[in-house]
Amino acid sequence: MLDSRPVPSLSDDELLLRLEQLRRRERDTTIEILRHLNEVERRKLHLKLGCSTMFDYCTKHLHYSESAAGRRIQTARCMRRFRSIERLLERDELTLSSVSMIASILNESNVEDILGKIRGKSRREIEVLVANYRPPVKLRDRVQPVRVVMPEEIPAAVHSRRGSVEAIEKPADTSPMWASADATPATRTETRLWIQFLASQTFMAKYHEASALLSNRIAKPSLEAVFEELLDEFLKRRAPREREARRERRLSRSTTPASAKNEQRLAIPAKTRDAVFVRDQGRCTYVGSNGRRCNEMHNVHVDHITPVARNGTSDATNLRLLCARHNQFEAERVLGKTLMDRYRVT
Repeated sequence: MLDSRPVPSLSDDELLLRLEQLRRRERDTTIEILRHLNEVERRKLHLKLGCSTMFDYCTKHLHYSESAAGRRIQTARCMRRFRSIERLLERDELTLSSVSMIASILNESNVEDILGKIRGKSRREIEVLVANYRPPVKLRDRVQPVRVVMPEEIPAAVHSRRGSVEAIEKPADTSPMWASADATPATRTETRLWIQFLASQTFMAKYHEASALLSNRIAKPSLEAVFEELLDEFLKRRAPREREARRERRLSRSTTPASAKNEQRLAIPAKTRDAVFVRDQGRCTYVGSNGRRCNEMHNVHVDHITPVARNGTSDATNLRLLCARHNQFEAERVLGKTLMDRYRVT
């Protein structure tokens, strides 16, 4: 039986335990809802209530969002066809999202094979598996100018490669559909480029690694922002105008002020920083009280285990990778929240 005390009065351990209990109850309730949806559909009770489809019944009568309704209907029907799905849902080896993603490709001959392959897999991994079960498509590289609606809440001055304008995404096997001015409140439109090209899994692995490395500079890296940063980096190294600028900078280094040179000496050497990234595999090394490592790859910082304020060195043995949140969490634990609040940007 769940503890009936108010949440603020619970200890940390009690709060986590209660949440785990609620999560198990939520799972059991969800499975029970799926069974009821199947029975409603079998008896055609949604028709008696004036709903022409189960989707209408779930959205208009049960007030689910469209996406939540779609996941539950697809999962319920799969559960009715294949009894093993219910058992896997009960053991938390499948989710509503994963089942709804494979619903269109399941049949009697492949169900067990597919279910075995998607257990514990991420959404992206399941998308790859589903694509392998569908007929191949023929696509070509394409660049097409398009007119897009710019939302009112994004001022023109904000549009930059820091991710303010998200990349235009389009399903590979459908024609482009662009938002109309009637559908989205806006003050203006802008000409952009819709770019389509095929990429390998190796390409995407490189993209995700680059995106993670850029996340300290770009809060939410979009495809456009990442590609633009990579192109800038290439041009800085290879463009003749940039090579000439580097030559000029090398000639002026002898006049660098002493204060700037001292700041450079205080920084973590690039060689040491790279060694820490390689050693920690570019992932947050924070380990929770349950023994689980964070492993976040985005927005990771090189952190001093013993802070510089307490005479910590910049030797690799005193350095580790922490994501921004765990870096702040550890700083507050070691130095105190009051002190760290002075440095927090609001």
